[in-house]
Amino acid sequence: MGPAGFAESDFTFLNRSARAEVNRIRKLLEQWFSQFPVNGKSQLMSRFRSKDNRQHIGAFFELYCFALGNHQGYDVEVHKSADLAKSTQPDFLFRLDGRPACYLESTLASGPNTRHAAQERLNQVYDALNRLVSPDFFIGVKIQAAAAYTPSASRMRLFLEKKLRTADYDTIIAGGPKSVPKWEWSDGKWKIVFSPFPKKQEARNKPGVRPIGSQIRVFPHVDSRTPLLNAVKSKARHYGNFECPYIIAVNAMDIFIDEIDIYDAFFGKEHLLMDVRTGQMTPNRAADGLWVGPEGPRNQRVSGVLFVSRLTPWDIATKTPTLWHNPWATSKFDGVWSGPQMLLDTETSRMEPKQGTPGWELLGLLPSWPSNR
Repeated sequence: MGPAGFAESDFTFLNRSARAEVNRIRKLLEQWFSQFPVNGKSQLMSRFRSKDNRQHIGAFFELYCFALGNHQGYDVEVHKSADLAKSTQPDFLFRLDGRPACYLESTLASGPNTRHAAQERLNQVYDALNRLVSPDFFIGVKIQAAAAYTPSASRMRLFLEKKLRTADYDTIIAGGPKSVPKWEWSDGKWKIVFSPFPKKQEARNKPGVRPIGSQIRVFPHVDSRTPLLNAVKSKARHYGNFECPYIIAVNAMDIFIDEIDIYDAFFGKEHLLMDVRTGQMTPNRAADGLWVGPEGPRNQRVSGVLFVSRLTPWDIATKTPTLWHNPWATSKFDGVWSGPQMLLDTETSRMEPKQGTPGWELLGLLPSWPSNR
């Protein structure tokens, strides 16, 4: 019944947890998997059960896309070749009334491997610190500098145990937030600031409460556009010719991504052009997007991108992908799509939203799922 460990893989927790919400997630995913075409089950299962979270979430997202197509009336076939001259194949062929409607390829936009390795090291630190005995305080953790190795957890715990013995609960409570001390720990390359935050009276000495209360990491630079652009560009150029529309479904895992990053990835990075004579600034876009290059429209065989941010098994009912149509696609997708969409308004030359059915309704769930509230 306990929470997941920081370093515990998503699949391991999903597979072993006895929580009611997790049981509902398992049942739904097992139901989807039972309907998945036989020729794709073995590979999907192997990836889904991986302890590498990117493999696991990638397989989950593939299963999700299959279910999304099924619930909109499509017959979904797995790994059908788009061009027999190519050995690679898109994930799915969607058919409607026996006729091909579109190919769909699912992918993750997850950033460089170095970032994932750094987060794994941090997760090991958090799990080690959660073994501390801290009956009176939650411990705030602020990472000021990190290195490409895992710091000594035993040294950190000894440091914190010593500091906690000097912290007086009543004094800190009486002094308020300004009286919370900051304890700096460093091994030369790692620099971490710990802060003891008093627990509420009813939580003091309560067993099973993890001491880590908050985690803050200083990010020197955030680039959410590049992982998204790289993910869709690689899939745009990966296959041969298509006789029907081609859609790339992408699950962007960056916590900072927003609509500005999507526009920048698809249409080119926004910038300002200055007239050196008048000083007037004019907004413009660089010719470095998925659909716009130095010579004009490109990747025109991509009919659209089905975009969702940080979709996990926990978020199936609360997040809904949006289908962004390529204004210059050689094969326009005009099939059934009940979810929200972004389409070009020819009068305004802008991408405009078209409202659609939310994900929970598309998949036959309640909006509060996996909770039973």
